[in-house]
Amino acid sequence: MILICSHFSIIERIKELIGNLRYLESTDSGSTIEIQAIEFTTPLTITPVASVINKKELTYNYNGENASYLQIIRFPEGIDKLDGLSLQGTYIPIIHLHLKNLDRNTLSTQLNMLHSKFLELLRLKVIADESFIELITNNTFGFLLGEIMDNIEEHSDAENIYLFAQYWPKNNSCEVCILDDGVGLLGSLKKAGRDVSDSADALKKILEKGLSSKTEYGDIMRGMGIKYTRAAITNKEINGEFFIMSGSAAFLHSAKSGENFINFKEYFWPGTLVMLRLNKPLATFNLYNYVK
Repeated sequence: MILICSHFSIIERIKELIGNLRYLESTDSGSTIEIQAIEFTTPLTITPVASVINKKELTYNYNGENASYLQIIRFPEGIDKLDGLSLQGTYIPIIHLHLKNLDRNTLSTQLNMLHSKFLELLRLKVIADESFIELITNNTFGFLLGEIMDNIEEHSDAENIYLFAQYWPKNNSCEVCILDDGVGLLGSLKKAGRDVSDSADALKKILEKGLSSKTEYGDIMRGMGIKYTRAAITNKEINGEFFIMSGSAAFLHSAKSGENFINFKEYFWPGTLVMLRLNKPLATFNLYNYVK
């Protein structure tokens, strides 16, 4: 049984997510699951669950006070066509792009379209607070999402990509979750011949040293995107949260509670998941103070 009942506490939401993912991992493909206690949900808690349900072709029943919300956001199937995508509210429904068998040019086109469509909807409709947009600056969303899209295109070998976003006007915060089912950070680095031993080692070297699977201009590494993203999200201006999970390791950086590396002894995420949570800053936020 899937329980979706956590609140804004990032620790509680991660615990809930891993518990649900472990349950789904133990469920036979094609079987039926029950989704209950739908009290409150966020992109982090629902997007990975949707991806596993689809991959294992599970059927499902759900109920609860906010069960209708899952239907509104197109859970779990998602929307697979970006042309003409529109919305009526403070969210972008689950977007599910099938990347299998796409050539590199088509893949690039699909990801670029997702990037631009997401930014358009986010700026114009999801965050209807003009002062939020002015304070956060347009460049911020473009850079942060662009870095994630680049990693998927260049390194992941993914067959599927999911994206879901929600804005909460009551507390002026926006959360984005994007994930893929590719080779993950460890697989990408190993494929490039990098010296990494396991998922935790790969994640630490990416976050702390900017290690990347791609090198440009001699020894200059293009692995700083995740490092810059984390710095921009978790500063005292945005006061946000950054979460990344790949393989058997994860990392959480919260402006309020600090940094934590997490090792899963009994779970392995086949790909990479990133969650960004932004709060409305009190003054104009300059992204380039954190990109050096």
